[in-house]
Amino acid sequence: MNHRELKKWIAFIGIGLASFLGCIDFTIVNTVLPNIQTDLHAKVTLLQWVITAFMLALSATMVMAGKFADEYGRVRMLYVGLLIFGLASLGAGLSTSVQMLIAFRVVQGLGVAILYTVPIALIPSLFPSEQRNRAMGLLIGINGFGLAVGPVVGGLMVSVLSWHWVFLINIPLILASALLCCKTLPFAKS
Repeated sequence: MNHRELKKWIAFIGIGLASFLGCIDFTIVNTVLPNIQTDLHAKVTLLQWVITAFMLALSATMVMAGKFADEYGRVRMLYVGLLIFGLASLGAGLSTSVQMLIAFRVVQGLGVAILYTVPIALIPSLFPSEQRNRAMGLLIGINGFGLAVGPVVGGLMVSVLSWHWVFLINIPLILASALLCCKTLPFAKS
């Protein structure tokens, strides 16, 4: 494998990790809701907004995130998405009230809207036409894996640590994604 090929696959791992984080966040939080409810003394009617607020923010901004990526640069928007999601994950992990957690979940949803759209949009600039379908299939597989393992990871984390860690664990993974991308994505035309 030549240097350019290696760089391309390292970039793919970086954007795949970013996309994975968005997907696992869908399902990992559901697992720890009872712990959040107990710890933050939240009523069920308010607790449901921990998920709903995230989904509303994500759904309402995905198209806009794609447009911004096209307009301002996909690589730049990937870093913006990682930063937004990372800061919101830190805030969610440090939340001391359910209202505070809901607010950070809205911001997480905004970050995930970028982390869903931009990795897919970067595939054509990273891979020649004969490799694009394979790369797209791998990215979709990574996303599916993130959705599937969320409940298992959430259950393990809450049994060993606390619910805060389902958010805080994102931070080193975001840093890893950013590091992989910053070393490899500048060569992509986007």
